[in-house]
Amino acid sequence: MAEGFGAAYRHGEQDFCNLLAPVLLGAHYDTCDSLPGADDNAAAVPVLLEVAAQMADETLERSVILAFFDAEEPPHFLSLAGQDA
Repeated sequence: MAEGFGAAYRHGEQDFCNLLAPVLLGAHYDTCDSLPGADDNAAAVPVLLEVAAQMADETLERSVILAFFDAEEPPHFLSLAGQDA
């Protein structure tokens, strides 16, 4: 969603657009033989959980989506499918 507004600056006037989009924070928790989960990205899962706990009582100016992905490693790449959702 975009919100348009006009503003004056020293060279005249200009129309601008603010992008009002949700913030996506993600972590994946899958693993593969050569990349143990905690070394790959699973360490980010507890960080994301802590972010959720810290934001729980906050009034946010925009939507925040917390996404936990699996099947991200080859040959699955399901997190790529999630980006189009």
